[in-house]
Amino acid sequence: MPRRSTWTGDFKAVGKTLEQGEKLYHDIKILENIGVWAVEVEVIPENIIAILSPQTSLIKSSLGSGVGYIQFLFAEDILGNTKRPYPRHSKRYADLYELKQKLQQTRINDFKNYVKDEKDNKFPYKNVTVNANDDAVNALEKYKKMKNRI
Repeated sequence: MPRRSTWTGDFKAVGKTLEQGEKLYHDIKILENIGVWAVEVEVIPENIIAILSPQTSLIKSSLGSGVGYIQFLFAEDILGNTKRPYPRHSKRYADLYELKQKLQQTRINDFKNYVKDEKDNKFPYKNVTVNANDDAVNALEKYKKMKNRI
């Protein structure tokens, strides 16, 4: 709460004004009164949620709304799986996006090298091909000639 796509339409903190704080309080109370038992508080200023939290029995999971609640981040953010910009409230512990970009470039380069080697007759070469013994080759040649006469 709040759902950024239905309320603000952008990834920014909500609750910085009196009107937004009042709306948050009102929305929390509506959820509580209809029987909801938990709510995700997403990018609400820590000092605002600190005022609202004692006013509700809802369990709060926090995504960028401060400490003292069930904290979580998405694996995409923790692992750095996407390119910039990163959500302000997240912390990256890895940079998988950069690794994936390097891996993809390696794939592209290696496929280009393979095609070049094939065009330059550098692949396939003797150590990676299989040959039959001379007796088998000669016997097949004779067989082929005999079948072509019929």
